[in-house]
Amino acid sequence: MSNKPWQAIYPEQIPAVLSYEDKPLYSFLKESAEEFPDKVSIHFQGKELTFREVYESALKFAAYLKSIGLQKGERVAVMLPNCPQGVISFFGILMAGGVVVQTNPTYTERELEYQMKDSGAKIILAMDILFPRVSAVASRTEIEHIIVTA
Repeated sequence: MSNKPWQAIYPEQIPAVLSYEDKPLYSFLKESAEEFPDKVSIHFQGKELTFREVYESALKFAAYLKSIGLQKGERVAVMLPNCPQGVISFFGILMAGGVVVQTNPTYTERELEYQMKDSGAKIILAMDILFPRVSAVASRTEIEHIIVTA
C-alpha cells in the first residue's frame, strides 16, 4: 500500500484491486445483446438502437472488414464524431481482429496524414463530409480502403 498512497483515502466499500474476466471487450456487447436484446442501447438524434441491433451491425461490419482483407492486428482508423456508427465500428473492428485507431474528425490534412503514417492504418472509416480530406491524403499513406458513412 505504501507505493500507492491514494488507496489510503479510498472509501472502505471501494476495493484497492478489481478483478476482471480475461475475455475480449466485444464479448460484453455480445452478452448484453443476449441478455437484453430489445433494450435500448443507443439514443441518437431521436432514434434508438437496441443491443441486438448494435451487436448485429457490428458483426456485419466485422464481416465486411474481413471480406476486404483485414488481418488480425491491422489498424483501422475511425474518423467519426460521436454517433452510432462510431460505436458499431469500434466493436466491429475488434470482432474482426483489428486495432482501432480513433482519429479526430477536426484534423487538418497534415494532422491526418501524420496519424495515418504513424499508425499504419490500411483502412479508414469516415463521415461523408470528411471524404475530401481523407482522399486527399490517402495516396501518401498506407490507406487502401476508405469506407464512407453518413
